[in-house]
Amino acid sequence: MRRGLLLLLALALALALALALPGCAESAPRQAATTTTTSTTAAPPGPVRVLVYSATFGYRHPSIATGVQRFAALGDGPEFDVRHTEDPAAITAAALADVDVLVWLNGTGEHPFTDEQRAGLSSWLRGGGGLVGIHAAADANYQWPDYAGMIGRVFRAHPHTGEAVNVVTDPANPLVAHLPVRFALNEEYYAFRPEPQVPVHVLTALDETTAGAQAADYGPASPTTWCHEVGQGRAFYTAWGHMDATFADDAVWQMLVQALRWTGGRLQADCSARPAGP
Repeated sequence: MRRGLLLLLALALALALALALPGCAESAPRQAATTTTTSTTAAPPGPVRVLVYSATFGYRHPSIATGVQRFAALGDGPEFDVRHTEDPAAITAAALADVDVLVWLNGTGEHPFTDEQRAGLSSWLRGGGGLVGIHAAADANYQWPDYAGMIGRVFRAHPHTGEAVNVVTDPANPLVAHLPVRFALNEEYYAFRPEPQVPVHVLTALDETTAGAQAADYGPASPTTWCHEVGQGRAFYTAWGHMDATFADDAVWQMLVQALRWTGGRLQADCSARPAGP
């Protein structure tokens, strides 16, 4: 009996000594695992910072007000942080440092940017910024050659205003994948100058045969929407946006939201150059 009691006491003493030795407690390895997991957790990206610029120095589209309101509403959600300005002096390199995407909303005419502002905007875009041009963004800054390279095409005329059929030329592209392959839209349709021939990736084009008597004024290829890379940056343009109703069209609006995501670096899309345009 005494021998059994002594054996139990010896085993208890051995167990107590073992637990007291360094490295035997379970808390040490659990703490290390917790620390490792915390250090590898990636922070989610913040909202896309959007600056809508709608100053005009020529014809002013009434649809600007509708477009500004629609973009501003995006700022009510968590995905986009939206600001608006009509002050050309606000387009500086310092201001653009806090912007992911500049939306050029129907801003016609020659904008009174200084050489420093022009160089800053160009450098910002080529360094990784995003530009979304809408409609009359192609009818601006004719005395600034680099601007045409950023937008992709230059306005020549608008032979047809009314309903016409558009064709999606890259149906697999996430920027326009939701659009019907052929659809009618009531718009003011632009014809573009033959120069400059900036390589762009056409997403939609006008079916010229549906432009009525003015069909011959467009030529054999009439892009209405495209995207392209500008250095490390991304540029998207659509010729739609003359009409108020265009901004209320859910399918067109979804395309513009996708354009913000792509130019803001939140969406992958193939915008490599493809043969396009007059």
